[in-house]
Formats: sequence, structure tokens, C-alpha cells
Amino acid sequence: MKHFYATLLALFTVSMMVAQCNYSLEMLDNFGDGWGNGSQISVTINGGTPQVYTVPNPPGNINTVSITVNDGDTISLDYVADSVTPGDNEFTLYDSEGIVVVTSGFSPATGNFFSGAASCPSCPAVTNITSNNVVADSAEIAWVNGGTETQWIIEYGVAPYTCGSGGTQVTASSNPFTITGLSSITTYDVYVIAVCGAMDQSACQGPIQLTTTESCPSPSNFAPVTQTANSISFVWDANGNPNPTFEVEYGPSPYTQGSGGTTVQQFTAPFADVTGLASDTSYDFYIRIDCGMGDFSLWVGPYTAQTLISCFPVSALQADFVGSDLADISWLAGQTETEWELEWALAGTITTPFSTPSQGTVVNVMTNPSTQLTGLTDDTAYDIYVRAVCDPVAPDYSSVQNISIATQCLPLAATTAMPYSEDFETFTANTDFERENCWSATFMGGTNNFSEYDWNVTTTGVTPSGGTGPDAANSGTGYMYIETLGNDGDTATLFSPIINVDGLTEPSVQFYYHLFGPNMGDLSVDVYDGTTWQTGLFTSSGQVQTAGNDPFEQAIINLAGYTGDIQVRFVSTRVGFTSGDMAIDDFSVEEAPACAPVSLLNTGVLNANDAEITWQSQGSETTWIVEYGPTGFVPGTSATDPDVFEVSVTTNPYTIIGLDDTTTYDFYVTADCGMSTLSTQTGPDTFTTAFLPPSGVSCPGMDNVFVFQEEFETNDNGWTGDIGVGTTTAALWNFNRAISPGSTNTGPDAPFSGGGFAYLETSGTVTTPAEIVSPAIDLSFATDGAELSFYYFAYGAEIDEFTVNVGTSPTGPWTNEFTAIGQLQTAGSDPWAPVGVNLDAYVGQVIYLQITGKESATNGFTADIAIDLLRVETCGAFCSPPSMLAALNITDTTVDVDFADTNATAATSYEVLVQPAGDPAPDATTTGIQQTATANPYNWTGLTAFTNYDVYVRTDCMGAAGFSVWSGPISFQTACAVFTAPYSENFETFTATTNFLEENCWSADADGTYDWNVDNNGSTPSTGTGPLMAFSGTNYFYTEASSTGAEARLVSPIIDYSTLTTPSIQFYYHMFGAQIGTLHVDVNDGTGWINDVDMIVGAQQTAQADDWIQRIVDISAITGLTGTELSVRLRAESNGTFAGDISIDDFRVDEIPTCPAPSALMVDDTSITITDATIDWTENGTATTYDVEWGGPIGYTQGMPPAAPLGGTATGVTKPYTVTGLQGSTQYDFYVRAICGGN
Repeated sequence: MKHFYATLLALFTVSMMVAQCNYSLEMLDNFGDGWGNGSQISVTINGGTPQVYTVPNPPGNINTVSITVNDGDTISLDYVADSVTPGDNEFTLYDSEGIVVVTSGFSPATGNFFSGAASCPSCPAVTNITSNNVVADSAEIAWVNGGTETQWIIEYGVAPYTCGSGGTQVTASSNPFTITGLSSITTYDVYVIAVCGAMDQSACQGPIQLTTTESCPSPSNFAPVTQTANSISFVWDANGNPNPTFEVEYGPSPYTQGSGGTTVQQFTAPFADVTGLASDTSYDFYIRIDCGMGDFSLWVGPYTAQTLISCFPVSALQADFVGSDLADISWLAGQTETEWELEWALAGTITTPFSTPSQGTVVNVMTNPSTQLTGLTDDTAYDIYVRAVCDPVAPDYSSVQNISIATQCLPLAATTAMPYSEDFETFTANTDFERENCWSATFMGGTNNFSEYDWNVTTTGVTPSGGTGPDAANSGTGYMYIETLGNDGDTATLFSPIINVDGLTEPSVQFYYHLFGPNMGDLSVDVYDGTTWQTGLFTSSGQVQTAGNDPFEQAIINLAGYTGDIQVRFVSTRVGFTSGDMAIDDFSVEEAPACAPVSLLNTGVLNANDAEITWQSQGSETTWIVEYGPTGFVPGTSATDPDVFEVSVTTNPYTIIGLDDTTTYDFYVTADCGMSTLSTQTGPDTFTTAFLPPSGVSCPGMDNVFVFQEEFETNDNGWTGDIGVGTTTAALWNFNRAISPGSTNTGPDAPFSGGGFAYLETSGTVTTPAEIVSPAIDLSFATDGAELSFYYFAYGAEIDEFTVNVGTSPTGPWTNEFTAIGQLQTAGSDPWAPVGVNLDAYVGQVIYLQITGKESATNGFTADIAIDLLRVETCGAFCSPPSMLAALNITDTTVDVDFADTNATAATSYEVLVQPAGDPAPDATTTGIQQTATANPYNWTGLTAFTNYDVYVRTDCMGAAGFSVWSGPISFQTACAVFTAPYSENFETFTATTNFLEENCWSADADGTYDWNVDNNGSTPSTGTGPLMAFSGTNYFYTEASSTGAEARLVSPIIDYSTLTTPSIQFYYHMFGAQIGTLHVDVNDGTGWINDVDMIVGAQQTAQADDWIQRIVDISAITGLTGTELSVRLRAESNGTFAGDISIDDFRVDEIPTCPAPSALMVDDTSITITDATIDWTENGTATTYDVEWGGPIGYTQGMPPAAPLGGTATGVTKPYTVTGLQGSTQYDFYVRAICGGN
């Protein structure tokens, strides 16, 4: 069916005598995602039918439409705002000359924005103004005439220029036209006015902008010739300029032309040779050509070049020592020179080193490349410059090298009564610490800023980077820290003040440090003894603390024998990207303690009943007191608390014995320096003993048997609960994981055994335990004892609790038999922990295991608990249940049930039960519905096609052993039965969905989220694509292209077409949208897919309202097809997003139609008059004549057309066909059918 509208011829004729022009409507979407949610604009001309416009996506940001009007027509604009996200739309209506008629502004509201008369000028304006052949004094201007005018006015002025502002006007009688008398190197704005009569001119159009060329061409393309130590020569492209005279202006780089450099005139263009330059210096040169009479080219440059080195600069300039009033400076010679000049002054004083007169103090240094500067002021910054003197007569100097130093404060005194201490509380917070309170810092290279590896000050207690550094200061809120940016190998050094220790009997340096972060670098603490630096008196590599809330550690460096002035420096070296923020707090120089406390308590090997502990001594003692007990115990209570113990030890490390398994302990260490002199107690450090490993079951009859075993590589054993097989889904126990989980810093790197393990994925919040329940484990015939064993991995800072519970029903109640809290391993490569759980209490029963896990109350990723190789061992003669159940060779009515016998001696009889999915599980009392199997696999028959079933199997061990428990269920679905052609499917019984998988023997799969869906509501969800309705009924299939993806595949059931003489595949399709991809038709005869037996590429309809098109594929013409059964695959290939919805309806496998229906009915809009209209269509067969029927108004019943002039029929006509005798201002429907051989 197709609609058309007959327009009164009289109205059309009148419109031809009135001036006509095109307005334009520009619609914008500032977010670039198109107008959606009902946003649109309606344009009505003279109260007629509104034309509705929007901004489709793509392009998403703009849509401009042309609106043809007659002079005096009434134009009305009505806008409807976006109903969901208003705020990014706007539009503008322009008249035929580009003048704004109305603009909405940003984010307009719903309403009428304009209603007024159109104005079409009698003298149309020109368009497409261009410039050509632009030279120094003229330019050719061209344009497209607005009408038939033969004269124009060209108006121009120096940019910026507005038409009518008093510029130059010239009358042109030709197009193009050359304007002359222009100035060189000048930018003009040019306008053109059409002259249609003495008093009739168009609107001023423009401007276009042009720039005239130079009258004296500038140079370009500089190229080097030669460089010496004192001269640079170069050439350039003259660009046709023959003048030899030029000026060159230059200065040391970076130099900007006109900023006071040196200017010389030469006469050898295009060649310059500039002499008298300094060696090893970069210069910027600018050139302009002198064409005479004051006509110069533009300055062009810079051309940058560097003189050669005749005198090489020094290197490794450094301050070896800086005191309060002197500094030792050294460097390496550039080559073989033996003379140097050094200039120094207060920081910022020297702007031009070694100028005349000098700005600082100049020192001449002979023979040795070093000197000592004296007479400096304490706590003051200085700049130091050094250059090599290669020839003092020429003279020939190297380029200058410089460093900056800061003298130390006057020495501070540390005495027994008044030690020196610094807690950094008065320091200013910064990320570029250099100097404050007589402390200073240096760093490797560049200007000190946050992007480098350097020492900084915090007053908030934390560092800027996450996952490193302390959570708080050791005391107060301030401390020094390293920010771990920069490059590996960078160093940063923090210097203390100079401190005199003569007032101390046995001086020591003491400080607190925090080294937490996986990329922690190296720290060396050095002391200057007045002569040289004593390095490495304290060193540390890698992290010490393992969390930000771990306490600071104290370090004590004994300086016995040191006298006079000392200085301490902290040298940090970067070893990795971020996560290496060192922190120093509470520094002091004071008397060494009589017995220094130990530091760095740690643990070594942890077993179930013993634990190795270690510490770091800070003195010379050889005896220590270790106190240990349950975590949280009060130290010093070993005499009163029977669970707390104290022992004197002489070895480090030391192994504590007699501990309980799976128990958390604290321990403290005290140094014993003899003569009843003890240090303060250090601690606690905490450890947890290991789980008891499996001990095995002692069976007097040597009849040990594993009645249950699970490797977690499949779920063939029938676990239930929060399970995923081969997945990584959060809050599920994911079976068959062969590598570490996706999250970092959690989970094992590999299985303990086999090819996979099970782990709890905790990406997100898993604070409610995730549970899995084992199948039944039969201990009813067990004797003597039973034990559960498994391997456990708990690496992750956010692990909370793992439990193993036992019950006699799959739904509980449960008895807890094992619990683990928190992290166990500390790296993914650590060994798995063996766990043994005694099950003696359950001998003689059928049990189930419930395993649970959860993370702490966070929203993190590091709580992935893993288990592997779970087994139950006992004694006795057992009838073990089958394992590895599988459904094989599934047809529409049969299935092969496969399983593995788990008994030491395989049984010869089994019971198999296949029942509808969801039916109650069988138990020991189930009879009458199972079948006895003596072979494996077992073939079960009599099933219903396309139905879900559950499978259970148990072993019949005969005699006293009886039956095992049931294994299962596993589930499967029977295949569909083969359909017999003719086969048809209109999809009306399908369930509307946006995630179609399988129904009515049709199935779908996809590479991504681009997939097949079922619609029952007319159009698809995306705008600007898809049909407005189904071909028949209300349901059809469509691909949702609002998401990316490669292919979506829709597969029919198997169809037997042997009953057909001329078999074909038939369906109707609708493919409208700017991003329509390709629809492939594939077939499968049981031996594999034959691809692309048909293909439809790109958009086939041009509007949503366009008719569906029928597709017919001749099955007999398919190459390689065998047999008489096939299934069809409709394979949609994506071509973008949103506007690419492919739709299909009314699928058939049937005889090829002998008389195919026409399609693509259309009306030639230009043919419509008051009484006539020409219609056309597409022929899909060989017909040449047709029956045509029409009627109005639209919506009449086909086969019952109204009487003329509102309806009629025509028989045996050809295409196209002109319908005559119509009634004006009436909408019509029309129908066409083909005539094929009289049918």
C-alpha cells in the first residue's frame, strides 16, 4: 500500500508567478548526540501540513534543511523540547541571503518561535565569492550570480572591514573582475553587491578575506653552509628576489627579533657570513631583504645555529662540602686546559657571568680544577659560575657552567642536658623542599618541583600518593617524606644542620622511619665526621612496614668516638614508579642509650606448632628476652598469666615451640646488655600459626579410600550455590581458573594441582558470604574415622572470613568445622596451605559440605579466596557414587548418559534417572522411575523435543554395600524435531525481548552486545532506523544497533524440504538507517555452514514508513548443499551504532512463488496535479502487466474501492502507470498485483 496527495493545479499555477527563494533552517546539538526523546521542530507554510525536522545521530551535531517559499508566504516554526535531557539544542532560521530571521538561543523551551511572512528579494544576492591571482597590488574576484544581472559593485577595505563603512567601491561589468591599486602585504575584506536595475540592488554579500603578497619577497628555507668557533654562514631561498642587499639581526639563543641584538648589513644575498661570534654558543638569526627606496621584505627567522667548540666546558661541577662560612668546589676539566675562572656572588646577583665590570667575585684557578671559597655568610644562598680559559690572550673561553649552594647555619650544640631534636612540626608544608630551619635538600637534576624525586614536607600526616607512606606522623602531624616521581636511579638527599657533639659523652643519631610501598627504594644514612662522609651507617632496601597504619620504626646510630662538628644526611634512591614514599620523623642527636632497643621485629617460617621470629639489633648485645602469648596480651604478665611466656635467648632468629595451630600470637623482644641493663621492650609483632595439615586416616584393615574428590575444573560432581564455571563473575565461586584472578595483589598464580582451582571473585562488595554446597558424600559405610583435606590460598588485604561447615542435608542446618580469618599468603607465588579437618563425628552418615567466603566491609578487589584438590578420606568397603556425569549425543528424543565409576573395583550395574528439570531430586527411597544400566554410556529414549531435563546416576554395588548416593543433577535440553516444509514462522508467538537466546526452536548468539531481539511494539528502540511496524501482525526480529559488536546470528530450526519441487527460503526484510550493515544468509545441511548463499548490503529502505521487501533464495541453486534438510542462519554484520537496525519477518521455506508480488511501491511527487498522479513499483518476477486499485481517503478496505473520483481500478496496465480522474486535496491509498500467465 502507498499514499499520495493530489494538489490543486490552480494553486500550483499561481505560485509560479510570485518570486520564489530558499530559506534555510540550521539545527544544532551541542553535545553531538542528536536530538532525542521527542525533540523536534515543525515548519508550516501557509497553514499547510507541518514538516517535522530533527538532528539525527549520526552526524549528531548539526542538520541543515532548505525550505522553499514564495514571497509573502506565512512561515511558522514550532519547537518541542527534549523530554528527558533538555539543555543542548538550538536552531536558527536564515532567509535566502543568509540573514538571520529568528534564532532560538541555547536550550529553548517548547513553543512557537516564529510566525511571519517570507520575503524573497527581487534582486537575488550573489553567492560563492572567491579570490584568485592575488599579487602585491591586485586580486581577481569571482562569484556565482544571484540571477540574470550583468552589473555588480565590489566594495572592499582593510580588514576588519564592514560593508557600507566608507571603503572603496568599484563597478564591475564582468565576472570575474580584477581590483587594482592594492597595498602589498595587506589583508582586505571584500564584498559583492548585485545590481539588477537603477534602484534595485541585492544585499551586500561577504566578506571574503585576502592578503596581498610582498612587493619585496621575503627569504625562506634557511640552510647551513659552515660553522667555525667564531663564525656561522648560511644560505636561503630568495623566492625570486634578485636584490643582493640584506640585513641580519642576531643574538644568543633564545633571541627574539627587535629585542636589542646585533644588526649588520651585507651584500651577498642569498648568502650570509656572520663573524665575531663566541665559541660553543647557539645564536638566532633574522634576515630581511632591502629592495631599495625604503622597500624591505618582512623579517624572517629565526635561523638557529651553534658555533663550534674551541674551548670545551668543564663538567661535574659540584660542592664537595658546604660549611657555614666556606665551600669546597670542584669540577672536571673540559680537555687539557690548566686554567679556569670562577665567579661567585649572592644568589640572583649575577645575571651576565664574567661581564665587565664583573657582577660577583672572580677567582682565577690554576692547575687543579678545585678551589675553596671562604668568607661566606652562614645560612645564605650563592650562585657559582665556572668557565675554562683555553687562551687568555685571544681570548678563548668555554661556555659557562653553574651551580647554586646554600651555606650551613652556624653549628648547633647537642649536650647531655639539652640534646638536639627536630620533629618537623614548625616546617612549612610543600612539595619542593629546599631549605628551612637549617635543614636542606638536594635532588637529581632540573628545577625542584612536584614532578621530581625529592624530599617534601607534609603537615597533614599523609603523603599525596595512595598505597604508600604512613597514615599519620610518628608524633604531631609533620614529617619529611620522599615523593616517588622522577626516574629510576634518581637520588634525593636531606641534610641536617651541623651539630657539635662535644657536649655528649657517647653521641648517637636517632630517628623514626616509615618505609611502606611495594616500590620502596634504598635509604642510606651517612654522617660527616668533620673530615669525610662516613656512609651507610644505617641502610634499608625495600619496604619495612606493610600498611600505612603500621607504626614508625626507630633507628639508633651509635657515634662513640665522634667529636666536634658532625652532619647527617639521608640519601634516598628511587627504584620504581610511585608507591615508594619514605618518611622520616622525630630526629635527634643525643646520648646513646645504655642498652639500645631492638628494631624490625619480623617472622620467618610459620608452622602449625612453632614459629620463627627475627629482629634487628642496634647495639652489641648477644642476649635477648622474648615474651609471647595470645594476641592482645598485656606485656609483663608472664608470671601471672599461664598463657603468656618469657624466655631468654641467645640466637637471632629464634624458634618458639609448643604453639597451638591456627592461633594468633603477639611477641615482644628486649635487649639484655648484661649487668642487669635491659633496653626498652620492642613490640608487639603479630603472627598466626599455620593450619593443621592433613594427617590421614589410620585404617586397621588398610582399606583407606577417598570417597570424594574435587579438583574444581568442572562441576560434573553437582555442586550447588553461588557457582560459575570458567567465569570471573563477582560474588561467585568461579571453577576452573588456571591463572591468577584478574585483580592484582590477590589470589594464587596457579592451581595446586590439575588444570584449575575455584576462587571467590570479590570485585565489589561481597560482605554477605558466597556459599557453595557439595553433592552428597556417603560415609554411611565408613569405619574407624574420616578426614576432609583441601588446599587453601588466602592472599589479599581485604579477605575477611572463610568457613567449612558440615550438615546432613543440602540445606543444613550446618556445623562449623573450620574457619580462617584474614590474609594468609602474602604473594600470589606463595605455596598453597594444606588443611586437614577431622570428620570422625560424621562416620555412618551421608554428609554435605558448605563452603563460604566473604571480604571485609570495603568495596575493593583484594579478597579472592581460592581452594583446590578437596578430598574426603575414610575406611571401609564403600559404594562410591559415579562422577563426571555428562549428557552426550543429544537428539530430540534421546540422550547418552555418560559417567565415571569411582570404586576401587568398578561396579557392573548402575541406576540412571532422566526427569523433567525441576522435579524433586531422587533419594534412597526412589523407585519405579529410574532405569538400570549395565553399560556406560547409557542411552535413554522417549524424551520430548526441545525440553529441559535433569540427570542423576547412582552405583549399584550389590549385596551389603547396596547403592551409592545419587550423583547429579546435570542438566540438558533435547534438540528440536525436524520440521517439514512448507514451513512458515511469523514470530507472533515469540516473547518480546531485548536479549533473545532461544525460543520455538529458533536460537541466536552474538559476538558482543549487538544482537537479535524480538519487537512487538512497532518500531525498534533506536531513532532514525528500523520499521514503523511488523510486516504482518505485531512481532518481528530486529538487530539492536545501539551497541557495538561484530556479528549477530539468528538460526532457524532444521527443516526437511524434500516435499518441495522448487524449494526456496523466503522472508521479508526492512533495512533503513544511516549505519545499516550487511545481512548474510547461510545454510547448514548437517555437514557445516555454507556462508553467503545470499547477501543484502547497506540500507534498502529510505524511511521507516517504507514497505518491507520480500527476499527469495532458490535452494536448488546453492552450491555444495547435500541431503534434503537444512537450517538457515541470518547473520547480521554491524556497521556502526544506533542507526543500523536490521529487521526480518514472515520467514518461510516453501515453493518458489510462480507469481511474486511487486514491491517498493512509490509515487512520483513531481507528477501530482489536481487530477493525476503517476505511480511505480519494483517487479520481482517476469510479469509485465498488472492490476492497480486505488481509493481515498486513506484507510479504505482493499478490494472495495470507492466510486470515482475517490476510487477505481485498472487491469492489465504496465509500469509506471498514471492514475487519472482524481479529486483535488485528497489523500489516496493504492495497491498493485502482478499478472503472471493469466494468474
